[in-house]
Amino acid sequence: MPARNLTALAIVACLCLASCGGKQSNQLRLSLKPNSKLVYDRQTEAQIALTGLIAGEDRFSITERRIVLPEEKVGTAQAVVIRAEQVQVAIEPNEDTEAQSLVAFDDLREGLEALEAAMTVNDRGQAQSAALKNIEEMSEITRSVATALMGDYKMIGPFGVVFPEADLKKGLAWTWDASYSSSIAESTRGVIETEAETMPINFEITGLTKDRVTILRKIDGSVAFKVGDRDGSSTIQSEGTFIFDRDSGVLQSSSLKSETVTSLGIISFSMTAETTEKLAP
Repeated sequence: MPARNLTALAIVACLCLASCGGKQSNQLRLSLKPNSKLVYDRQTEAQIALTGLIAGEDRFSITERRIVLPEEKVGTAQAVVIRAEQVQVAIEPNEDTEAQSLVAFDDLREGLEALEAAMTVNDRGQAQSAALKNIEEMSEITRSVATALMGDYKMIGPFGVVFPEADLKKGLAWTWDASYSSSIAESTRGVIETEAETMPINFEITGLTKDRVTILRKIDGSVAFKVGDRDGSSTIQSEGTFIFDRDSGVLQSSSLKSETVTSLGIISFSMTAETTEKLAP
């Protein structure tokens, strides 16, 4: 697989490392109105750098509208469809005008535009299943990018947080062991393999009002992996704030910063990203 395509997969994997309520409860539970439509305005600012055999740097931004379409609910499980619209990828000009871009930006945009995920989510916001709806119609690289974008949805859920089982209170902390190994293997179509079965994700309630619940999410870990017969390693750090409606469990807004540093032989790859998202009126 070309290096630019591998880089695109790594980027989306990182980006990828995201109503109606009844009587108020002292637990946070997801209750989406069937056949409604949630629209989120999302923006990502990112920087990627490569050193070693291949060297260079890219800065870019992605703006999009994320559409969440809840379907019928059965028990505590609910089907939802997620897709992206109005995708724009802006590239900051490189000072070295002869330098080749590290990222296949057209493939990245096409993968975002093609993404249409069918999911089943429980009332804690946890994904129980997730699959691309239109995978047969995609080219190989578009399918790879779209599958990588599914990683965060499969590991956690559509709103980036798995809610606590316990009653709500400020300072409440809990950990979710996300299924990491299978997500990475699938999102890179088996190119990257890792022995890490799960990745711990730490949550804490940092704000609690009558109407809103503010949750801090942190990831700070490392993982070893293989690409063919080559050994590599990644360190992952991210921290974000997610604000939910207390009655319905619907995400109102979020902001997330992340940094990933990956080494593979003599090549070192780093990426930083800042993503903000807000529920549109």
